[in-house]
Amino acid sequence: MSLYRDSSHIPEPILAQVMAKTPDIEIEDPVQGHICFWAIADSESIDAIPDFFDKPIFLADGHHRYEAALRNRSNNSKSKMTPIICDDGSSRI
Repeated sequence: MSLYRDSSHIPEPILAQVMAKTPDIEIEDPVQGHICFWAIADSESIDAIPDFFDKPIFLADGHHRYEAALRNRSNNSKSKMTPIICDDGSSRI
């Protein structure tokens, strides 16, 4: 899982638009389960990407990563930390 701080929520509609399409790559992993990758190809989305990569991205690893993200979010109401995660546990940026 990846987490980032962003009060503007700019990446969310970009990710939703990309992930509404069929994944470019799908992998069945015996440990991680179903993993999907989407390519971002349109110039508007590509141009927006550097704007949110000037902030740190936190990588949370291990089997408690989802619970840790939710705990961080609920323990800090001022946190603008947004989990980037699919229900199946795959990470997306």
